[in-house]
Amino acid sequence: RAVSAGDDSGILKGSLQTTERIVLRYDQNSVQFGISVLSYYLNRKATVRYRLEGLDDEWIAADSERLANYTSLAPGRYRFHAIAANADGVWSREGVSVEVVVLPPFWMTWWFRALALVCVGLTIFAIIVWRTQHIRSLNRRLERVVRERTAALEERTVQLESSQRIAEGAREEAEQANQAK
Repeated sequence: RAVSAGDDSGILKGSLQTTERIVLRYDQNSVQFGISVLSYYLNRKATVRYRLEGLDDEWIAADSERLANYTSLAPGRYRFHAIAANADGVWSREGVSVEVVVLPPFWMTWWFRALALVCVGLTIFAIIVWRTQHIRSLNRRLERVVRERTAALEERTVQLESSQRIAEGAREEAEQANQAK
């Protein structure tokens, strides 16, 4: 949509000559500059060149409509420059320039990435803590089962030794009784 100086969009607060910076959201990443030349003598023969620093390496000669179109600008900082030459081919020394800032979406900002990294780190930490506690709980349960089974085994061993002694005693008595006959 077209934006003009002082409209309710708030993008262009004044004329382009007095504006130092234009800030756009990531979804407002297409921009068109209309370039006018003030020349009192043969205005139609005046030529214009422009470039968007950060995107264009070379100056671009404007067509007869003198429009500079840029679409799908990536988030970042750019500087638009325009210079003009009069009908005699004498180029302006300064021209005009304006900074164009395309803000990144929130998910491409450093603070969102840092927050996501912290969340991932905390999640990994929580998983490690939970897993460690779970393993310790399993170890305590296993130790209890081992103690119970060891106690039962010791009790069974004592019973077997007692039965073995009784059986050994009975065997010895039977042998003595056989020898006495």
